[in-house]
Amino acid sequence: MAGRLAYDLIKCTGCRVCELVCSMHHEGKFEPEKARVKVVRVGMPEIPVPVLQKNCDYCKGDPTCVKYCAYGVISYSEDNPKEQRGMDDAQACKIAEDWLKGVMESRTGVWKD
Repeated sequence: MAGRLAYDLIKCTGCRVCELVCSMHHEGKFEPEKARVKVVRVGMPEIPVPVLQKNCDYCKGDPTCVKYCAYGVISYSEDNPKEQRGMDDAQACKIAEDWLKGVMESRTGVWKD
């Protein structure tokens, strides 16, 4: 079974380093708009939600975004449940709302789809 990505939203600062290293790895230059992961800011206050794009190939099993995330937001494991790809703003907003509700109820910020 192949690994999948999961995000710990309570740790995400929205720094977008994942976007920069992804674009450098795949495009050879810093072009976050071409990254395979996007950080979408939703709600008020703005909550950063990493969104995996449909063209992500997990860097052939060694995701660059995981290696360079200074806060340990992104994990890659076979144990991670299937993630959503290519979400629109409404879906990202729903995830942020669900995450906030989960934080209030369980005191954890880990989101796994």
